[in-house]
Amino acid sequence: MTAGDPMTSTIAIFLVLLIIFVFYVIYLACTSWIFLLLAYIRHRHENRGQNKIVDDFYKYIEKGRKRMPNFAESTTKIAIMVLLMPIMGIPAYLLSRSLAVSFIIAIIICIAASYTIALYMDRMKKSRHNGLAIGYEYPQPVDKVERLNANQQPAGKSIVYAGSKGIYDLQLLSQPCPHVMIIGKSGEGKSTTMETLLARTYAKYSIPFLIIDWSGTYRKLGNTINIWNVPGNLRVNPLLLGSMSKDKRAGIAAQVLQLALGLTNLQMQRVRETLLEIYSEGNEPTIQMLYERISKGIETEKFKDIKVQVQYVANKLRQAFEVFGNEPEDFWKNYDKTCSVVELEGLTDMEKGLVTYSILQRIIEEFKTENKIKLYIGLDDAYQMLLASKKYSDQHPIQKVVREGRKYGFGLVIATQMLKDLPDSVISNTSVKLIHGGHEPFDLKSIHLILGLTEMQKLIMHRMPVGNCMVFDENAVQQGKVYAPYVQIDELGKEERERIFRNSKRLKISETKQVATQGKVKNLWSILKENRIELPSTILYRFLIALYTSDNDLTAAYKLLKQRQWITSDTTIYGTKSKPSLLERAKSGNYTDANGMPTKKALDILDAKLMIARQGMTGGNEEHKQLMESIIKMIQEKGNFPFVPIQPGSFDVGEVQVDQRTRQSWDYKSLKVYEAQTNAVKGEIEKCIERNKGIKAELVFAANNEKVSSSIAQLTSNKFSTIILEDRKTTQNKP
Repeated sequence: MTAGDPMTSTIAIFLVLLIIFVFYVIYLACTSWIFLLLAYIRHRHENRGQNKIVDDFYKYIEKGRKRMPNFAESTTKIAIMVLLMPIMGIPAYLLSRSLAVSFIIAIIICIAASYTIALYMDRMKKSRHNGLAIGYEYPQPVDKVERLNANQQPAGKSIVYAGSKGIYDLQLLSQPCPHVMIIGKSGEGKSTTMETLLARTYAKYSIPFLIIDWSGTYRKLGNTINIWNVPGNLRVNPLLLGSMSKDKRAGIAAQVLQLALGLTNLQMQRVRETLLEIYSEGNEPTIQMLYERISKGIETEKFKDIKVQVQYVANKLRQAFEVFGNEPEDFWKNYDKTCSVVELEGLTDMEKGLVTYSILQRIIEEFKTENKIKLYIGLDDAYQMLLASKKYSDQHPIQKVVREGRKYGFGLVIATQMLKDLPDSVISNTSVKLIHGGHEPFDLKSIHLILGLTEMQKLIMHRMPVGNCMVFDENAVQQGKVYAPYVQIDELGKEERERIFRNSKRLKISETKQVATQGKVKNLWSILKENRIELPSTILYRFLIALYTSDNDLTAAYKLLKQRQWITSDTTIYGTKSKPSLLERAKSGNYTDANGMPTKKALDILDAKLMIARQGMTGGNEEHKQLMESIIKMIQEKGNFPFVPIQPGSFDVGEVQVDQRTRQSWDYKSLKVYEAQTNAVKGEIEKCIERNKGIKAELVFAANNEKVSSSIAQLTSNKFSTIILEDRKTTQNKP
């Protein structure tokens, strides 16, 4: 037979087809073996405990995004090979006249083509739906159900799995309501999720965003988007009349002040009447003008019937001077055309609330007739504002916007630490809820009750690594997804962030801060900054106290943490493969060395003598220093953070308290300052009171015996708290 003989060509074709068939059988056998193996593994899991099932799930997560074969992909690959083998093999054979060469060429082309197409399918199987690719979804075990045999008798339990593996596609714009809720403890990835969601929404739909940042988290975006700092280059004035009628503007402005300052209805009514007077005189009121008018009314007994209540209003207005002022034109002309952050770090909660309410009210007025979503507003860690929405449910702008759905033309993305911070109307009217981990058992129970988690989902959420979340998506539920998908959020990389915001409009924002109001009261933020004090997280700090108190005995430190109910979760203490332990956190923060011993950085915030030495010669005599040591140790025993200021003429010891609501963060709105007194001398007591007038804090006198304490109470007319620290036994007298 010669090369051109038809018989030769027929044999070659037959051999090629035979090879295809053999390859097909081998491939199918391998694929079937994998499926059988997976079925065997699943069968082994059926009667295992829930904790073990969750362990296996997280081992699966740790493997990353390695693609598992499934029937659809296997069938696709086989079909591709069956089609390509003769198409590529026969021409290769005719050209090379070599069966071996043609076979090798055909195999290489088929493998490359099948892999490329399968990879394309994996990437596009969800993003082809034209939604937001916010992260990667993993199938999760959600429940165990009773399995019946052929005779309908119980035959063990089977694991119910939910979800699919691949890019998670969030259909944000097709949701019944455009609002999103992000829940998770500090450090679990809420801010990363908000940034990812808003940035990719802008990239895909060209919808800009405005983040109102209560904690300074988004300062890192300053190189790519517009950063407005209050009171540096942005101030607000909700009292401006604009195009509204005088009566209506007075009512709305008074309502904004009520929400921000916590006024009663009677106090709000007096503010409204005063504003209406100013408008009627043809004036555009400022906060100073309103303050002066109310103060004058108190002096002339205009408010004789409620003098005390109105004095409270005047005091609150005085505290808000710093954030009021002329509103920059660039901000209001461009807030809905570009991506911006309003930074409120360093303000009191009252000031933050006032700025947030003012901005929201203005946007509501401008967007009132819109139906299409043109802007997203991010509220991060504004829990005080959310709590107020429960008290003033009828007038609160958040509840108003969420209830009306798309009416106002903008969507809210609300991030907070606890689900119970949110009123029921907000929870029920947000279509997308992303729940991160880190929750204490009590908080997890409330999430379970509100969102209907299964017991296995509770276990998964309790051990959820940073950056992972469960997505409660109404749109997905309507499409048949009963269980919340488990999603690993894909954080924005530096290159992606720069690419997304490359064409975003950048404004020339002046970096020069406005002149601060005279007589500004120092708050906790400014005091810590002046004294160059860096606060570790509450969890890490309490671990350091326990370690220091236990003479660096790690076992004793863990026991002490549980005895004092500071940290009760073993996952938090010992960590997991995806979550660092307390000791690993301390090492990474340079608070302990490689051997677990406290470093100088740790001793500077733990050792009372070193802290007092910061004051040098101004620390007082030995008796005074011993009393300061007692104050510091008392504060540490409560799990709070003591510090000694370095400025001469300051208080003796400051106390930063743990937020009793969350129990996992510092309470930045509350500060206690202590003056150590070994002798009750009138002149010294008066000096202490005078020098602490410029500090927004509770002043407490600490005495070393009852006699001194009684004398202080008499000299101050019992207006200040006093504590007695005698032989480390503490008693307290409150005014």
